[in-house]
Amino acid sequence: MPIRRPPPAAFLAVFGLLAAGAARRLVLAIDDEPLILMTIKTLLERDGTEVLTAVGGEEGLRAVRALSQEGRKVDVVISDWLMPQVGGAEIVRAARQFHPASRIILLTGLRPQADGQEALPQAVDAIVAKPVRAADLRRAVAPAAPG
Repeated sequence: MPIRRPPPAAFLAVFGLLAAGAARRLVLAIDDEPLILMTIKTLLERDGTEVLTAVGGEEGLRAVRALSQEGRKVDVVISDWLMPQVGGAEIVRAARQFHPASRIILLTGLRPQADGQEALPQAVDAIVAKPVRAADLRRAVAPAAPG
């Protein structure tokens, strides 16, 4: 049976190497595909990041607003670009309004400004291609300082 390695933050906390209450990066991930959300959550939590997920754009908008009302600082918002009802452009606008200091990352399977598609907004900090690769996601999230 393989040995499961704990997340680095949890591992450090066990040995008292991570200060109690140390700031953890907070990421809000929004996608209409639950499997992608689970992948993002698992990957980033292994790195010691707190990850909240919202399935679909409507739930994502509610989460962006609710976290702001609760006074929680969201370090990174990761959103799919194309979702039914509420898409990535609306998520970007809301994230910039309610969490102006957040790093915004869009996930897309399209090339930016592909023929017949809405241009990706300039207000994003990074674009990560689908299917999401761990190294690409980590590189996009890394510049966001925790808390």
